[in-house]
Amino acid sequence: MHSSHIPREKKPTTVIASGVCIEGDIKLDSNEEIVHFLGKLKGNIIADNGDIEILMDGNIEGDITCKSLIVNGTLSGHCICESLKIEENGNITGTITYRHLTIKKAVYFQGAPNIPTIGLPQ
Repeated sequence: MHSSHIPREKKPTTVIASGVCIEGDIKLDSNEEIVHFLGKLKGNIIADNGDIEILMDGNIEGDITCKSLIVNGTLSGHCICESLKIEENGNITGTITYRHLTIKKAVYFQGAPNIPTIGLPQ
């Protein structure tokens, strides 16, 4: 019996490790990149087609524009995304603009939600 395996193209992935602190803006040029934050960022992220995940010890002070955002750490700033998921340890202070929102128990959110009808990354 012959099995035909068609490899799926993997999304480029970047990890900002715990103990790493970046000061400055990050712009992702590639489509559908994934960035996992365990460290700290003082700056903005522009990733129109990218997925950003702020893990439990991750901390971002700045604005984020992306396709998908998962927050299980701390975000101090504004975010614009198609899909926003705030996990149990998620902590957001700022304005969130989204199309789809998922919030788990014990989440901290201080700011203003905004659900636009147009203008989000596709």
